[in-house]
Amino acid sequence: MSEKASINWAQDELHFIDAVRRVFSYLSEYGFEEPIPDKLRIDGREFGTKVTFPRQDWKIGIYYAWFQYELSVGIEHSGQRFDLYEFMLALDPEAARSARQAKSGTADQTLVGLETLSEQLKKYGMDALVGDPGILSALVDARERL
Repeated sequence: MSEKASINWAQDELHFIDAVRRVFSYLSEYGFEEPIPDKLRIDGREFGTKVTFPRQDWKIGIYYAWFQYELSVGIEHSGQRFDLYEFMLALDPEAARSARQAKSGTADQTLVGLETLSEQLKKYGMDALVGDPGILSALVDARERL
């Protein structure tokens, strides 16, 4: 990667982390702690950025896969991770079928994508936000239907 490309990725990453902090700041109202930024890695290779909001046994992760320009939300409870899409599938299968992958090619697209994911999290992830582990059985059932 050239120095210029490296600088652009670094700037994109800083913009992403700052935007996540702003768009998902309401998570503190549900007891989630300050967000923790980190790299996404597979076999030691970096491929994206994640920002995690922890709370006891729950974690909300906001992900940015650099090379696919994809944004996503993951919700974890006691080591078991579910994608926000799985919440949608369990609670509103029709909405899940029509949902599109949030993309991030520009700073504006990143912000719009994060705002869309934030609204979806509020709508479909409320059980996780309030700490209700009962949603997990519905998610496991939905996962088995895939």
